[in-house]
Amino acid sequence: MPTPTPDQIRHFYSVRLGHIPSHWSAVVARCPLHPDTGWSLSVDLGTGTWRCKVCGSGGILEFEQRFAKCTARAAGDNLRTILGQGLSFSSEEHSNA
Repeated sequence: MPTPTPDQIRHFYSVRLGHIPSHWSAVVARCPLHPDTGWSLSVDLGTGTWRCKVCGSGGILEFEQRFAKCTARAAGDNLRTILGQGLSFSSEEHSNA
């Protein structure tokens, strides 16, 4: 199963964070995973990895899992709904929390 492309990653984070210009390779934003008054979230739009100065870091699956407050399996389902079927997210088979 394929993993998300950079265009799909950009689309996902645009859905969750708002419009991201197509020429950006990374974004810094307020983190939606906790009450944020600063710009603590950074996202690499090529790989989908994110890092928040307050709540940690991870990949696109972990971001969706925390954003939606759901299991890894449900987060994978959400991502497939947003990005299209046939995608694989490595840790969803290994995590239920």
